[in-house]
Amino acid sequence: MVLLFLGTIAQKNMGIYEVTQIYFNSWFLWVGPIPLPGGLMTLGAIFLTLTVKFIFFSQWSLNHAGIILTHFGVLLLLLGGLVTARFAHEGFMVIPEGETVANVSEYRERIFTLSRENEVIIVAPFSMSKGDYGLQEAPLPFELSIDYICDNCSMTFQEEELAERAHGLAQKVNLIKIPLEKEAETNLAGLGFSLKNVSQEADGYYILMESVSNTMTFEHDGESYTLTLGRAQNPLPFSIALQDFRKITYPGTAKAQGFESDIVINDNGVEWPVTIRMNEPARYKGYTFYQSSFVQHPNKEVTVLSVVQNIGHAFPYISCLIIFLGMALHTALKLKQPKRREA
Repeated sequence: MVLLFLGTIAQKNMGIYEVTQIYFNSWFLWVGPIPLPGGLMTLGAIFLTLTVKFIFFSQWSLNHAGIILTHFGVLLLLLGGLVTARFAHEGFMVIPEGETVANVSEYRERIFTLSRENEVIIVAPFSMSKGDYGLQEAPLPFELSIDYICDNCSMTFQEEELAERAHGLAQKVNLIKIPLEKEAETNLAGLGFSLKNVSQEADGYYILMESVSNTMTFEHDGESYTLTLGRAQNPLPFSIALQDFRKITYPGTAKAQGFESDIVINDNGVEWPVTIRMNEPARYKGYTFYQSSFVQHPNKEVTVLSVVQNIGHAFPYISCLIIFLGMALHTALKLKQPKRREA
């Protein structure tokens, strides 16, 4: 209950994904240098003690069948939580009105891609906090060095000294770090890098930034190279098109009451419309699509959907049904027992 309370309060300043990872999908909750039990350790302790109680200390008789069935349902519920924490995968989709998307973007994992003549030769996953790009031993015919990274970037005027050796957008602006947004999908990552031994015209400093200038192309020995910064993408076995997005406000105010997205799922030519609301997700082929947020552009509206793939999604339904049956059986057995006569 303490973890649930703290996690709920923390959502005011943190996104749901961050809260889930810190409070519930962790073994320890760090309060400064002090480690406290996290969600996995707490639920693991409950599961272990209840398992011992269930196996070794249950009264295995018909009169206690309801209690035994209820305890089994609770164990199954906790087991489902473990499966979800271990195997569930969550990402997001950003879909402008009138467009179709067939990939799920990762919340945190970004990739730095190098292509030669439209053929990808290096896909380097990296940690934005550590700056580990995995490019140190890449077999490149030129030098590529990462100079600056930021999880969430803004732009400032370029320094005069750096502008002399900069190219493209970096001639006018440079990147600066800004505080992270509440929702991870709204952060715009960026990096500054330098090229050497490419050519006299191409050698110098460049910047890449998500949703602004995330691709750069240059020539070396008659071949075309392309560098791209973006989030890792996982393909869907179908596609989703956004027909219309609606922001519903409270009457007489501009405060949002809810969001709705009219989408069309296309699976090998078969299409059907679905409306996703804040508390009414869409489910298809093991994926669940939740209305997360939206982005307001000058010319069009863009919906943001959270996408969850969870092989343990059936555990809560089955376990709650077993718990209900166990409690109903326990009540029925108690009603059948003869009342004790008062002395």
